[in-house]
Amino acid sequence: MKSIRLSLLLLIFFFSSVAVFSQTTNEPIGQCFGKSNRKSIEKRIEQLKLRVSKEMNCPLDSISYVIDKKYTFSYTKECRHLPKIMTFYGCGQTKTYEHLGLTGLAGYWLLASWTEKK
Repeated sequence: MKSIRLSLLLLIFFFSSVAVFSQTTNEPIGQCFGKSNRKSIEKRIEQLKLRVSKEMNCPLDSISYVIDKKYTFSYTKECRHLPKIMTFYGCGQTKTYEHLGLTGLAGYWLLASWTEKK
């Protein structure tokens, strides 16, 4: 009986750890762009994370995200596509944001804004 409980607890712990890991793994973005564009893309994501941190009233290092939808226009499969919809997690809250760009091209992506999806 004790071994069944222990096994069940270990399984619950394992699956909850996997779920947390998948939420906190921030995948690379814009890997096929030039160095300056990559730097700008990373800066833009950090600015968005800072905004989300303030809106959630949650420390920046507690914020993680998952990319729900990516732009696929004019990118190869090997490239990391630019995000179109991202969900942020932190301090027990979840917020989803959508990018309001016209295309997935880096220039437009950097200039466009993000709005919260309700």
